[in-house]
Amino acid sequence: MPRRKLYASKKIVNLVSCDMKALCSLDKHYNLLSAVESNNRYQFEQMANLIYRVSGRNVRLLKKAYQFAERALEISPNSFSSIFTMAKICFAQGSHKETMRYLKKAMKLNESSVETMCSIVNCQLMQHCLKDAKLQLELLEELQPTIGSSPMIVYLQAILLLEEGRPSREVLAKLDQAMDLHFKNLKKATPSVEYYCEMDPDFLLQLVDAYFSLSVQPTPIPAGIEKSLRTVDVLKASTMWPNTQHILSRCQKILGRLTDALPGLQWANYLFAYLHLIRGDYNQALSFSQAALEIDPTCSTAHVLQAQIYLAQSNLRKAEQTLEIGLSNNFELRNHPLNSLVQAKIHMQDLMPEKAIELLNQALTNPEAPGLRSVSAASSGSGRTRDARDVIQGNSRRKQAHTEFWTTIYLEIVTAYRSLGKFREATKTLSEAQQVFSGTAEVDRLAIAAADVAVADADLDTALTVLRPIPSDTPYYLIAKQRMADIYLNQRKEKRLYIACYREMVETMGNSLSQLLLGDAYMKIQDPQKAIEVYEAVLRKNPDDLTLASKMGEALVMTHEYERAIAYYESAVHGGQLCLQSDLIVLLIKLRQFSKAEELLMDSYNSLIDSTKTVDLQRSSDVLVLLAIIYGQQGRQEEQLETLDRAKLKQTSIIQSVCAEESTDLVRACKRSLASILICMAQVRLDVHLSTADGALESTSPTREKSRYKDKEEAGAGDENSRATPARPPGNLELAIECCNAAIKEMNSMHSPDLLDRIKHTAALSLLARCHLASRDRAPCEQTCLKLALLQEELVPQLKRDRQHTLEVRLEMFHPLVAERTPGGSTQSTYPVRVGDCGVKFVPAAIIMSDLQTTEGNFAGACPHLEKHIAEEPDDAEALIRLVKTYRRMGQLSKVSVLLDKLDKVIPAGQTNSGHKFARGLYHWYIGDSCNALKHFNLSRLDATYMEEATCNMVEICVNPNNRVIGSLIFDTERRITPTDAQRAAEVGSERATNGYGDNSGMDASSLAVSSGAGGDSAEAVGHQTAERLLKTLNAKKGQTKCPIFDQSAQCSLKE
Repeated sequence: MPRRKLYASKKIVNLVSCDMKALCSLDKHYNLLSAVESNNRYQFEQMANLIYRVSGRNVRLLKKAYQFAERALEISPNSFSSIFTMAKICFAQGSHKETMRYLKKAMKLNESSVETMCSIVNCQLMQHCLKDAKLQLELLEELQPTIGSSPMIVYLQAILLLEEGRPSREVLAKLDQAMDLHFKNLKKATPSVEYYCEMDPDFLLQLVDAYFSLSVQPTPIPAGIEKSLRTVDVLKASTMWPNTQHILSRCQKILGRLTDALPGLQWANYLFAYLHLIRGDYNQALSFSQAALEIDPTCSTAHVLQAQIYLAQSNLRKAEQTLEIGLSNNFELRNHPLNSLVQAKIHMQDLMPEKAIELLNQALTNPEAPGLRSVSAASSGSGRTRDARDVIQGNSRRKQAHTEFWTTIYLEIVTAYRSLGKFREATKTLSEAQQVFSGTAEVDRLAIAAADVAVADADLDTALTVLRPIPSDTPYYLIAKQRMADIYLNQRKEKRLYIACYREMVETMGNSLSQLLLGDAYMKIQDPQKAIEVYEAVLRKNPDDLTLASKMGEALVMTHEYERAIAYYESAVHGGQLCLQSDLIVLLIKLRQFSKAEELLMDSYNSLIDSTKTVDLQRSSDVLVLLAIIYGQQGRQEEQLETLDRAKLKQTSIIQSVCAEESTDLVRACKRSLASILICMAQVRLDVHLSTADGALESTSPTREKSRYKDKEEAGAGDENSRATPARPPGNLELAIECCNAAIKEMNSMHSPDLLDRIKHTAALSLLARCHLASRDRAPCEQTCLKLALLQEELVPQLKRDRQHTLEVRLEMFHPLVAERTPGGSTQSTYPVRVGDCGVKFVPAAIIMSDLQTTEGNFAGACPHLEKHIAEEPDDAEALIRLVKTYRRMGQLSKVSVLLDKLDKVIPAGQTNSGHKFARGLYHWYIGDSCNALKHFNLSRLDATYMEEATCNMVEICVNPNNRVIGSLIFDTERRITPTDAQRAAEVGSERATNGYGDNSGMDASSLAVSSGAGGDSAEAVGHQTAERLLKTLNAKKGQTKCPIFDQSAQCSLKE
């Protein structure tokens, strides 16, 4: 072939493998060949063969391949290779009759062609002519010693076994053999025309489809009823079947090779996204699904897959938005049942289950839906219920995905009926679904859902009866046993039967996962000694299992054997299990052994300074974060800021070094950790600013101690920055605002839909608004609060449903505690992060706006913000306290009584927190009811948050300076507090504070109970004695009193 044509072919390869815009170039190339090489059959045939192999069976590309092959046949009608190429293209287009016609014609020209015979067998298998295909394969197998091993023959044998329903291990062995043979024959060469033809991407995609057909891994898109079928639980369950992990790793190897060589192969990107979805790695799934959509935005299946990923994340709004974008590109999505599922879930979220039921029942009339409700089933007039196998053609994996989807539709209807309390209709829907999906793997899933409905209906016997028959060789066996165990423990309170369920799992499976769950079960029923025995037994078999080693340490901590736990961790670390060092440090921090923890961390940091490896940089960052947590708990704010600043530099250097060469997972983890560090730095600086006199800091930055770290590069960077010292260095408040803006910038650059990332973004905005509030900068504060309110509106309903996360942000590190890792590895990211104990408190936009109005003296403008927030969040005690104080300043305390009465009706009895008691104490104090004020302040002192302020208020009531209240009425009326009781309560509080329990100190509620008939001491003397004892509890922890001026003034009043 001339060099010019070879160059053109290579250019076409690059275009086809990178972009769908190759269609225009293919037309130009076809016209060029027709004009210059009009009779060159080889050129047209080779281009047809090449385009067919790299098309990914894209319809438009196959049409172009057919055009080239057709021209080759016109030039040479009796060419065997041209006829065979046309047959392969027809097969890829799904035209099996045309394929057989061309193959028979090719066999007449070359009866000994093995490739033609394999193609005939493949076509027969697609047409379900298993007997003829089996005879042909037996003949080919006999010829293998002569013709050599062929990957295609082995693959066809695997497909025949699959269609015959043979055991999956036999099919898997054949597929592995075919894959190994193919890659063995594939020479390592640079991408070229010959390389792509030899690679045969179309065959590799068929292999991936076949592998997926053997996977028992369910797609993680649970219905609302499936509380026990969370993604993590399903992923854990799949680890019991080694075949599942083997299948997924094989598919990953093939798809990785394909996407590297052909980044524009849309179906490979689609399958890779699907692979990450069923593994639970949603970020990678979104990345590859987006790549598939960038290649062809009109691909409806890619839009549907992306919506399913968002559904798996419970991000309904994003799923709806994705389908709307897909609908604008392809109107075929209008009638897709996934639209109905997304809209129904949104209606369920908005507490409108009736509309959800209507939408889902309408979806079941879709022609593709199984069951009698389907339009096609009704039009057939046969009256037979179509099962799931009647409505899907193609490989078994697509059948499985089809049944999973429609099962989710049925289960969502059950969820809606259950929320309405219509258990009869829910049971009827489940019975219909069990009939439709009879003979599929979804029967077990439906059984677990039926058990959940029975539990909700208080029919525990039926639930247990439904769960028992689920066999042990299915992916839902583990979940069914866990549901049974939960029923025994939470409903029947039978711990013996609860443990029996996990013992049965161990006997049935005998793997480390089941034994680990047994140990966790013992921990749950507060029997750590037996849990330790289980962990030790498993550790003897798997001494290198870090998860078990960490669980062992957790059990020792739970039994309060702290010294033994520390010794255990230290021996493990010295034995080479360095990953357990983080667990050891966290334990030392919890035990407040800060000096020992700091010493270990400094040694680790100094050992990692000279290393430039990414892993060591990550570990050094983790060490600095842990050091910052220690300094924060010790009140060493300057050292904490210095350490966080060094951790920030470490993260920045990692991002700069790996951004262009490493995976997006690592970059994303770096950005998350960097954002949490910046947010915590901003919080510390804001706290320092607010703690200084008049809320202002000194004009210059505080002098820092000489660095104790040996990081020469960072020290050099510091020297370089010091040369550019401005005339007036920014104060802590300005630096806090810079940190907040930097954190928001990092979060925006990720474009992540993850819930935790959105929480972090919201917390950063809240902190930024508080910084603007502290600087009395009204306009930026209002603008930030507006953005914050929009994010809160999206997040708060989702957090109420989730109940596993809050809007509080904590420091994050790269390497999670070993105990926090799932047995199957991380399900969210290749580089997971874990949280530390240094948190940033979240303040809602309404409270910040009310504070802004209050600072300007506009109390009437502050009230609406607080009233609206309390109506939405009645449990928010901070907002309630602010509102009570604001009403007092406005002279409208009568509104407080009405508000408290409303909250009593909304909040169940016994669930009021200490903040509500403190607010009631304030109200009673303000209206002059000092007896009730003392009682409620005393109850609120049990919470460390309100202990100091409540104690100060109690002292002020007892001392009664300036005769603001008639203090004698507290101790000398017909309804008075016995002096002995008051003294005893104060003594108890003083003793507890002296023993180190000052945070929880408080008088018993009964000690301030009002009694009658007491006499003896004067009321004023009793009040002063009580105040003295309260002041002792206040000063029990030296140096932590927030109101020293009040302390001194109270002492002066007592002396007078």
